[in-house]
Amino acid sequence: MPRTGGRQTHDLLVHHAARLFRLHGYSKTGVRSILDAAGVSRGAFYFHFRSKRDLGEAVVGYYRKTLPLTFDQIFASGLWSDCVEQCVREFMGTAQEPLRVAAPLAHLGIEFAGSDPYLLGRVAGVMRTVEERLGEALRKRGLPAALSRRRAATVMACFEGHVLRNTLYRNVKCIAQARHDLTALGPGFKEYDPGTLEVPAAGDTDIEARLEEIAKKRLDSIDKRSIMLLRDDGADRYEAKRKDILAHAVRLFLKRGYHATGISDVAAAASAPKGSFHYYFENKRSLALEVLGCLRSRTTEGLDVVFSAGSWPAAAKAFCRMLELNAGGGALDAFPMARMGLEFAGSDERLAEEVRDMLYAAENAFAQAFRRYRMADETSADDLAGLAVALWQGHLARMVIYQDHGVLDELSEDLVTVVA
Repeated sequence: MPRTGGRQTHDLLVHHAARLFRLHGYSKTGVRSILDAAGVSRGAFYFHFRSKRDLGEAVVGYYRKTLPLTFDQIFASGLWSDCVEQCVREFMGTAQEPLRVAAPLAHLGIEFAGSDPYLLGRVAGVMRTVEERLGEALRKRGLPAALSRRRAATVMACFEGHVLRNTLYRNVKCIAQARHDLTALGPGFKEYDPGTLEVPAAGDTDIEARLEEIAKKRLDSIDKRSIMLLRDDGADRYEAKRKDILAHAVRLFLKRGYHATGISDVAAAASAPKGSFHYYFENKRSLALEVLGCLRSRTTEGLDVVFSAGSWPAAAKAFCRMLELNAGGGALDAFPMARMGLEFAGSDERLAEEVRDMLYAAENAFAQAFRRYRMADETSADDLAGLAVALWQGHLARMVIYQDHGVLDELSEDLVTVVA
């Protein structure tokens, strides 16, 4: 927090830091970038803030003051659809400006989840306050208090999930779908009866065991092609160590983030001799590409098992079980797309493209399942898949930020009662 001096300079630094954190992430943004954007000297910075973390706390404090007020103003009165239109325009842009990147709570919260419990708690407090304000807005429009609180969680998840989709896809269709889905979740929304969605069983009764096997097995599906030619002798040891480095990189990138994890961190975790990293991988970026390939393979394999279920309610339950198993090593392990997608969207287009392709493949798998379950036709299945993935990613953002695995129960419920 500021010690003394001009409030204008302090607020200028907080404003530009908030914008840069939102665009590029906290870890990727250096003090020099903030100083250049604000036109402030290094001496002036340290007059107001002891460190970048001190500034980060001020940014969270800024959101604590402004975001609840913004949502209060947007949803104060009027038709729910008009309020949603204003909210989407404020946080996601318009058809004329579809490239806005705005996920302040999810972006900061996910980063802090693996590095700073105190700042994570501050972000969680802001998100809870915003959810409470959304619940109050729904209550004022006729929903009972208990239902309004639960619906607010769904609205928040839908909002954060669509912000992620817009951040990665960057197209007008994401904005239009966010507007449609958030409007539909308003006071007039009628939840579906799960019993109306049943279809004949597919015959596979061992989905739980198959999901447990996927969660436990080592990364055997990685690309075995080396960036260097292998000699006949020691090839097995080479591949074993390469796999080990890759496995530790997956864990560290999901926990700390890509930018906050150095090559030396990965090598140390894998007990690789100092300086040996480049014998196995060309550079950190090439390692990240293989990490994303591993995560995509794991996600694809898991979804294939999930959608072998005989009905959508059974598939939704299996899907959440898959996420629960993947989260055994920590909530972020169930959350690769948003964790890495938000980080890469503002810093590395090649890596962002890989995450975008992973997200698209997941949405395509959902769409195919909805057609098979006869829940949607060729056209509407894609929109329904977008909603399902938005709820998936949005609720997992809430789970990570709140540090509450119970959020998976809310996701399971929403997948059955909202996605239909």
